[in-house]
Amino acid sequence: MGRIFSGLVGSSEENMRKAMRVAERHRPAVLWVDELEKACPGSDRPEPPTSGVTARVFGSFLTWLQEKTAPVFVVATANRIDSLPAELLRKGRFDEISSSSICPPPSSARRSSPFILQRFGRNPDSFKVEELACGRSTSAAPRSSKSW
Repeated sequence: MGRIFSGLVGSSEENMRKAMRVAERHRPAVLWVDELEKACPGSDRPEPPTSGVTARVFGSFLTWLQEKTAPVFVVATANRIDSLPAELLRKGRFDEISSSSICPPPSSARRSSPFILQRFGRNPDSFKVEELACGRSTSAAPRSSKSW
């Protein structure tokens, strides 16, 4: 989605229309949208409250998803599926929605993480092992103030 947004007035919307036309012209096609959450209003993307560029681009994409007749299969990735707006996940936008996680089951993380930390010369007792293994911590730093 990073290539859609531009600094020139109106060019972000035009880039989105071009992308949708290209996908339809090359039908049947698979359209891969990476990091979809960055194109959604209210995401981490800073935007002045009056410009509305993100909302207009997002609205165009939603309309296209709902109304497209060309055989374009849309695959989208998101790092934070919980940050996607409900209107994007509404029935009819995507044919299928699934998620996967590379985080091991907590029992597995508790068993394997100490060995990995020891291998790199770290004391597992100084880490919140389960949080570290699954990325749940806001910081991967050890419990103590001692830096690695």
